Amino acid sequence: MVKTWHIPTLLLTVALMMSCGVAKRTVRQSPPTPHPSHRPKPSHRSSPPATISVSKYNEVKASLKQAYRDWKGTPYKWGGESHHGIDCSGFTQLVFKRYFGVDLPRTTRRQLYAGSKVSRQNLKSGDLVFFKTGRKRLHVGIIVKGKKFLQASVSQGVIISSLKKHYWKSHYLTARQVMHFQ
Repeated sequence: MVKTWHIPTLLLTVALMMSCGVAKRTVRQSPPTPHPSHRPKPSHRSSPPATISVSKYNEVKASLKQAYRDWKGTPYKWGGESHHGIDCSGFTQLVFKRYFGVDLPRTTRRQLYAGSKVSRQNLKSGDLVFFKTGRKRLHVGIIVKGKKFLQASVSQGVIISSLKKHYWKSHYLTARQVMHFQ
């Protein structure tokens, strides 16, 4: 039998437990169904970006920050796709699939044709940014916010870098928007 003086404490405890559960469900929503145009295609034609509502834009930023927390420091490994090592295009493919439900091609060169082109001045969270790092080498990252982008760095593993840094500014190639915000 519950004593009457314990009932308010019991109700408060139950209310707090329920609110924590709601908060977790809000943050951990299941990803949207991927848009059919994001399946890898044999041609290099551009596919339209997946449509995401404006209300989801803040969730995109939060998901990218969570991806950083989940993968921070994971070493770079060419062809890698796990916490033991991951390369830049494997990382972008994994982030878009796990955190947004969007399918991207596996290689940087194929990702270069996903979605639609976006100018450097109009970059938004979730846009892919591409760099030419060698005569035949490309690198890809994901805009987190402003001029900051998430990437699997060859020298430092998964990190957040700045487009303002001379190296990235001088090697910038283009950007692609694979999610469109209404």
